[in-house]
Amino acid sequence: MYGSILELSLWMNNRREGFLRDEEGASTVEMVIMMAAGISLGLSATDMVSRGIENLANDISDSLSNFEISTSFDDDAPSGGYFYEQR
Repeated sequence: MYGSILELSLWMNNRREGFLRDEEGASTVEMVIMMAAGISLGLSATDMVSRGIENLANDISDSLSNFEISTSFDDDAPSGGYFYEQR
């Protein structure tokens, strides 16, 4: 392929300089950085929302546990068996 080491080293040097001047890979690097930032932002937002939902669920559970459930209508009915007062 190449007659001497000198020809091979010149070819490799030219390829290296062309590779260093090439800017096509720069957009890929920028895209990887933007995707990593977007993913980390999404994960942190998901974490914050899930913590808020968990706290809200605990608050709802605490407030609902204070209610007493009636199993019959007679317990809460005023005298006369009606749920409203008659006039």
